[in-house]
Amino acid sequence: MPAGGGTSQTAVARTAGAQSQAASAVVAAVAFATLLFLAPVLELMPNATLAAVVIAYSIGLVNPAEMAAIRRVRTMEFGWAVNACLGVMLLAR
Repeated sequence: MPAGGGTSQTAVARTAGAQSQAASAVVAAVAFATLLFLAPVLELMPNATLAAVVIAYSIGLVNPAEMAAIRRVRTMEFGWAVNACLGVMLLAR
């Protein structure tokens, strides 16, 4: 299972069908090429558009059944998870 620097990166790699660490090298190469050639185009995009892209690929990370399981086992941990979610939604820019 390929792993990225964060859970969303791993989820995207898994959804794309990545099966080895070579996927990380491909992602790094594409990111580098994007920085070199598409930075002027991406600079013109509104932040809301970029946020929508992040939300679209991260939505699969939210699993209500897992949140319910956390609540049943550890109420305090559930509270921290809810606070973290709310903090990201309300305070992230």
